[in-house]
Amino acid sequence: MKVNNRYTWETKNIRRAMFDKILIVPGITSNHPKHKEDDKDQLWLERSELHTQSILTDIPYEKDWKVLDVGCGIGRMMATFSDKFKQVDGVDFSESMIEFSKKYLKDYQNCNTYLNNGYDLSELKDNSYDFVYSIITFQHISKDAIDSYIKEIQRVLKDSKYISLQFMKPSTNKLRKGAGPAWSHFIGHDFKTHSDLLELFKDFDVNYQIDNNNQWVWIKGIKNELR
Repeated sequence: MKVNNRYTWETKNIRRAMFDKILIVPGITSNHPKHKEDDKDQLWLERSELHTQSILTDIPYEKDWKVLDVGCGIGRMMATFSDKFKQVDGVDFSESMIEFSKKYLKDYQNCNTYLNNGYDLSELKDNSYDFVYSIITFQHISKDAIDSYIKEIQRVLKDSKYISLQFMKPSTNKLRKGAGPAWSHFIGHDFKTHSDLLELFKDFDVNYQIDNNNQWVWIKGIKNELR
């Protein structure tokens, strides 16, 4: 099983985790002297609200749902979702991200995070979630790990319950012009066609949505009932 280097995501500073690892916005870094902390925090909140809309659009969600965040980081979206759902769990393979999440989510009693191995959800029970989502995660990981995660999501998701998973648009997940060699560690599998990506979801009934900026793809729908 090929798993991207977990040490790419490790850091001893939560601000670096937030602005150099998770929310990567051109021109904004954790330690630039001209970037005010209040401005960065405001951007963090604004993007969380925007991403909430992206994840939940077309999902008929309910308050009593138990949900799972795959690639949760420090718990950015979990905190946002804590008042929308009964229970919010998250997994991540970065030890420092999970350590930071315990502090970041300390006031959110219905949120739980788990350290995993980067390719499965073995810590979680079968048929236990009503909704599984993931954002700014799958573009960073290998094809083997993605294949494993989709199978695991199917396992932990209840029949006829929902997914909302974000991928980069096929043939666009490449090292950007001007990016330094360190960025190569952040680049995962690049699906060549829309069909290649949809092939992963044969056991789901999904819609394929390309977002307004033509960069991201959302796979949204339900797990088919086992016959």
